[in-house]
Amino acid sequence: MKIVACIFLLFLVFKTRAQDINWQLAHNWKMYKIGTGKGLTYSADTLSNFLFIGLNDDTIHQFIKQAEVLPKGKSYVWMGAYYATCILENKIHKVDISVHGGFFYDEPTKRYYQLPSYIRNEWMEWLITLKKRVNEK
Repeated sequence: MKIVACIFLLFLVFKTRAQDINWQLAHNWKMYKIGTGKGLTYSADTLSNFLFIGLNDDTIHQFIKQAEVLPKGKSYVWMGAYYATCILENKIHKVDISVHGGFFYDEPTKRYYQLPSYIRNEWMEWLITLKKRVNEK
């Protein structure tokens, strides 16, 4: 019985750790020129067919280094999104970024992350500037 309990605990620890993402290791960030409602249906591979701009890894790391994972099972209000990808652990992660909420959704892990309230306005201003740049392409 102790062996089963130990295996179960190890499984829980491994599963919990597997969901933790170190966003500081993400690189090669790109934001794509896609209409707000359409991007949710596209896979990360499909996004490579769209125009994009590269994002400065250092800048995005400054913003998302304090992002907190939001609880599972809750609904979050979307009123538009920016669509981005990054490379993390040799995998492409499609990231849907809320236009207004200061949060983003990592599609591969199906987890939401929220930025601290004190940097949300600056984050959203930065995103608006990036969206203007990508739309100029």
